[in-house]
Amino acid sequence: MKKAWLLLFIPVLSCNNNAEQLGIYSEVKGSGRPTVIFESGMAGTFDEWDRYTDSLSTLATTFAYDRSGIGKSDSAQLPRTIPNMVYELRTELINQGLEPPYILVGHSMGSYISRYFAFQYPNEVKAMILIDPSPNRLYDEYSEEEMADFISYGDDALSDSPQGDIDEWEAYLDNRKYMRGMHTPEKFPVTIYSGTEWDFWEYHEDLMNTHPESRHIELEGSHALHKERFEKIFSQIVEYIELAKTH
Repeated sequence: MKKAWLLLFIPVLSCNNNAEQLGIYSEVKGSGRPTVIFESGMAGTFDEWDRYTDSLSTLATTFAYDRSGIGKSDSAQLPRTIPNMVYELRTELINQGLEPPYILVGHSMGSYISRYFAFQYPNEVKAMILIDPSPNRLYDEYSEEEMADFISYGDDALSDSPQGDIDEWEAYLDNRKYMRGMHTPEKFPVTIYSGTEWDFWEYHEDLMNTHPESRHIELEGSHALHKERFEKIFSQIVEYIELAKTH
C-alpha cells in the first residue's frame, strides 16, 4: 500500500439497507451452502465483486456489501475499528439469514476484517482467500520519515473523497493493533495472492498457516488483482466451495 440456507431458489437477489438500523447495503445472490463473503479493500464497494457473485450464484450463496459509510450504506454509527466492522458484518449476515459455513474473500484492507472474523469464529469458516492483503508488519518497519510520507500520501489521495472513505483511512494504521499476534487458524485452508506491483511477499508469509490445502501464490499484476486476475481467483473460490461441500 505504500504508494471480501434461507435462500432456497436460484437465482436469488436480496438487498437490505436496514441491518438493525445500521443502514448497511448488501446483496445476496444464489442459494445453498457455503456462503462466500466478499470483503472489499479500503473504501471499496460491493459492485466490484459483481463478476464473481454473478458467476458463482449457481454454485453457492454469495454476499457482498458496502461497509458503513461506504457506497450505498448509511454513515457509520460506530468508530471504524476492525472489531466494529466485524460486528456490523456479522449483524448483516444474521439479518440476511446467512448461516455458516462461510468462505471469506478479502482484498487489501478487507483482509483485516476477514482475518479478524476468522480468528473470532474459526468454526464457522471453511476457507479464506486473501488478495494482496494489507501487510501490517511492514508499517512497523517504517522510519519516521517513511511513515510521515505514507500518511501524507494517503491524506492527499483521499482529500476530496466522501467522509466514509476518509474515516476508513484515518483508522487504518491504528487498526493494526487488532491484528498483531493474530495467527490464521489451522482449521481451514487459506490461499494468499501476492501481486507484483508492491513487494509484499515476505509480509504475506506471516499470514499463512500449515493446512495441507493452503497455498501462497504470486500473480503478475497490480494491487487490484481481484479485477485483473479473475479467472485464477475465481477457480480457487470454486475449488474451496467444492471442498466445503464434501466436508
